Amino acid sequence: MMKKWILLPLLLLLGVEGETPPCYLSYYYGDVSLREPPKDWEKAVLDAPVNEGEWLKTEEESRAEITIADGSVIRIDENTTLVIEGLDVIGDPVVRFRAVVPRGRIWANVKKLMKGSVFNIRTPIVVAGVRGTVYRMDAMPDSSVLLRVYAGEVAVSNKPMWQLKPQKGELREIPGPQEVEGPHEVSLGEWIVIVKAQQELWVSRKGKYRLGKFDIQQDLKDEWVKWNMERDRMRR
Repeated sequence: MMKKWILLPLLLLLGVEGETPPCYLSYYYGDVSLREPPKDWEKAVLDAPVNEGEWLKTEEESRAEITIADGSVIRIDENTTLVIEGLDVIGDPVVRFRAVVPRGRIWANVKKLMKGSVFNIRTPIVVAGVRGTVYRMDAMPDSSVLLRVYAGEVAVSNKPMWQLKPQKGELREIPGPQEVEGPHEVSLGEWIVIVKAQQELWVSRKGKYRLGKFDIQQDLKDEWVKWNMERDRMRR
C-alpha cells in the first residue's frame, strides 16, 4: 500500500498514466524557481510540468532548460526570467508556443515545426518568430536586445506577431518579412527583419536596429554559448 501512495504523486507530476507533459523542466542547476500567479515562487522540481501562465526564474550561477513536446528546447541563463504566455500542443504535435523574456539571456533550439505550429519569444521591445532554428537572445539591462542566429533563420519585429491574449489557435501576423542588408542602423515606425545563420541583430530600447555578421570563434569564448552547444550535441 505504501508503494502505491509513493507512486501516485509521481504520476500526477508527469501526467496521466505517466505521459510526458507538453512542456517540462528537463534540466536545471542552482537556484531555480517557478511561479503561477497569483501564487508565490516555489523551488523547481526536475521533470515538473511547465504550464501556460507560469514564470520561470534563475538566480546567480543558475541555469534551466525546458523541453516542449516536439523536442524543441529553451535554456535560461542566470538572472533570467521567462514567462510562458501561451502553450498549446495538438496531435503530431502542432505546437503553439509564446513566451516573453523581461530580462536575461535565453537559448532556443527549435525543431522544424509542423504546419500550423507557431514558436515566438519576445522581449519588451521585439518579438522573434521561428520555424526551425538555433538562436540566442539577450534582453539587456538597458532594454536593448541582442539576437544571434546559429542555424536556420529568425523573423524579428518590433510589432507583436500575436495579440497579447489571443483566443486559442488564433494567430495575428504582421505583413511578410523582408531581408535587410547589413551592417547598418535603421529606425522605422514598424519593421520586420529576417536574421540568418551567423548574423546578429542589435535593437536599441527606442527601436533602432543594426543587422550584421558576428565572428563565431569569438562568440565561442562566451561560456554560455559553449555550454549550450555542448547541450545541443548531447541531445542529437
